[in-house]
Amino acid sequence: MQAGRLAEAKSQFTRVVQLAPAVSAGHSALGAVLVQQGDNTAAVDELETALRLDGTDASAKLNLGLAAAALVQDLAPLPDSKIAKLSREGIAALHSWREQRGVAYPADAAVALAELELRAGDPAAAMQALADALAAAPTNAILLDSAGVLLAREKRFNEAQERFRAALAALPPGAVTRSSVQVHLGSAMLAGGDPAGAVVELEQAVRERPHDTAARVQLGTAQFSAGEDAAAVASLRMAVQQAPNDAAAIYQLGLTLQSQGHVDEALSLFERVRKQRPDDPELLTNSGLALVELGRAKEAVPLYERATKLEPGDATLCQDLGVAYLQQSDLDHAIAEFRKGLELEPDSAQIAYDLGLALKLKDNLPEAIVAFEKAKTLDPKLADAPYTLGVLYMQQGQFAEAVTSLRQALALQPDNADAWSMLGSVLKQSARPQEAADALRKAIALDPGQPGNHVNLASVLVELGDRDEAVRERKTAAELSRAATSKQKERFALDSGTLLRQRGQFAEAAVQFRAAIAADPKDPAAHVALADTLAQAGATAEAEAERARARALVAK
Repeated sequence: MQAGRLAEAKSQFTRVVQLAPAVSAGHSALGAVLVQQGDNTAAVDELETALRLDGTDASAKLNLGLAAAALVQDLAPLPDSKIAKLSREGIAALHSWREQRGVAYPADAAVALAELELRAGDPAAAMQALADALAAAPTNAILLDSAGVLLAREKRFNEAQERFRAALAALPPGAVTRSSVQVHLGSAMLAGGDPAGAVVELEQAVRERPHDTAARVQLGTAQFSAGEDAAAVASLRMAVQQAPNDAAAIYQLGLTLQSQGHVDEALSLFERVRKQRPDDPELLTNSGLALVELGRAKEAVPLYERATKLEPGDATLCQDLGVAYLQQSDLDHAIAEFRKGLELEPDSAQIAYDLGLALKLKDNLPEAIVAFEKAKTLDPKLADAPYTLGVLYMQQGQFAEAVTSLRQALALQPDNADAWSMLGSVLKQSARPQEAADALRKAIALDPGQPGNHVNLASVLVELGDRDEAVRERKTAAELSRAATSKQKERFALDSGTLLRQRGQFAEAAVQFRAAIAADPKDPAAHVALADTLAQAGATAEAEAERARARALVAK
């Protein structure tokens, strides 16, 4: 064992235990070898046996603490009674070792004790264990790094960074552990709100350990937070290439792609991770979000339902499930989920707003108004709530309330053309023509292509006695309506032509594309579609002429 020939040592100590099962020393020595080999489950069994036979075996106590700490880290995703038992047992063994030996813990034992205390729910005791060890060895890089990790877990990121920097200062250049400390430092900087600084540290860590997948994942996360989207995706793709089955790398790449709008690819990556982590609520939620974004809410519902069973007190999950039901027009279930979410989180303006929308779609306007008013009160900066309230009040003929709500919405979103248009309509019906004209002019300035605003403004101008301008507005409205009709005809003809061309009916498709050109001669897309169809039908010269027309239109 002293020579590092652990396999042979294990074989010999196993033979000792077989020959003398009642002797503590054999079990203690075998347990020590197993700890060094990383077989901590078997090590705990041997060391517990050693201590039952001889409660004064200091080596067995120390190694039992190390093995228990390693196991609770491995079992961290499963916080059950086994972790609690191991934590208590490991802490007791290490405390007993120190009382018996009367000296400071070695660095690895201090780190193990801190981990066990943390798992036992006593972060103050964990920090004290490291502080005591650092008092005896203030420049020990292992202790400094562990103290930094513990501080980061407690969200004390500035203090954590100080410990990590001290650990790096204590390590000689080229030390193998430098890159792992740099990863810890970069992660703390990222969590502490300094993604640009985190990128610098993590890039250095990746340069020193290019095959460290975890470091690349952290680097990609930091790059994304720093706004370096392309670099983030490149780092994460490299991480997945290095470790095709690494769930953390695949998942982070999926999250990054999802946030960039590449929802299809993100969903595919999430599905890969779900095979490894079928009961991860966060993963289920993000998979559900992707499906809803893709218009596949029906598939999202079972994922959200499973997530809510795993996290029954999560209001956001209730909201997400409600949105999925809403997308399917399942209003009763949507309303039930939003109500449940509000019970869990009564101060959520967004859930109150979503509930209002569902009630509005259910034609339950009185309760919808109550929900929207609550959303507006909870978050005075939520512009959607007063805008929707304005619409509802107008529909119910409560014009004074509608004007108040719409003005509140416009104070928050002065560029909302729809709100100006709605306000103009309400003011017109309230016999306030000059204010109505002002509001409609603002709506037209923001969105000049809506014929209805010009028609309404013309009507108000007649009331104000400005008949000439009213005539001009009606003329503009008529022109816009004709243009809109032509565009609709063009779109219908293009869609019909595309379908016919896919079926190989080139002559019929060409007729439709010519109709699209007649509806809007200035749209190059219609000329290109006709050119492609003519080319497939063998009319090469005519196809080239259409392409030339399309190029000329694009050049303009």
